Amino acid sequence: MIFFEGIDLIEFDLKLENIFSKGRDTFFIIKENWDYELALKFQGEIIQKVSVNKEKKVFIICNHSHCLTLGRGLQRRTKADNNLVDFDEKLRGEIEVPLYDIKRGGGITFHYPGQLVLYPIISLENQKLKVMDFLKGVLREIQDLLETQFSIKNLTCEHDLIGLWHEDKKLASIGLCSHKFITYHGLALNLYRDEKMQALLTKVYPCGLSGSRYICLEEVVSGREDFFEVISMSLLKGSSKSNSLFI
Repeated sequence: MIFFEGIDLIEFDLKLENIFSKGRDTFFIIKENWDYELALKFQGEIIQKVSVNKEKKVFIICNHSHCLTLGRGLQRRTKADNNLVDFDEKLRGEIEVPLYDIKRGGGITFHYPGQLVLYPIISLENQKLKVMDFLKGVLREIQDLLETQFSIKNLTCEHDLIGLWHEDKKLASIGLCSHKFITYHGLALNLYRDEKMQALLTKVYPCGLSGSRYICLEEVVSGREDFFEVISMSLLKGSSKSNSLFI
């Protein structure tokens, strides 16, 4: 594929089979169990590509081994935000999984193999969008998809705290960043319960919240499907009613 010329896919543990195109301008990278640092470095390569091909859109769908990422810190704007808990730096030596300091906004968040992570890399300038508008669009897209695919009720992204919520539990977290108006980082949707991560969340407060405020899809949907496959293919088809990702 011409768009990816000059990128050594092997360096990023990728193959052509991981790349899917939709039309001339939209690409998907789908890869499970992808090293977090490799995925972050790959986003950097794609940002450079999109910055000179602003009509192109790349959506990375993946998941990572157990790790934590720490953004630039909580930014309190509302009364609800004032109740959030900052990351305790004293915990760095006690955490048993990798902790990566990254450039996105927000506090600490978590990744584990039972998630679906979506990194949308698009030109906000080309789509005439602001970061927050696109962030809300990503959340609406995932909400629409889950409601359609799994008939889930009581989902909302209209909450005092950013994210996708099921009643008073957080199902997906999001943290976007932009470089020269090109988006990167993204959304982490919890699919399956993970005991290792649950134990870790008793020590840290993802996005300033207690670990008990988080829920996963298998706790909301009856039956255990291959959620990663179903959601990936639905995103690839781009059949949601909101089409907030412009697929």
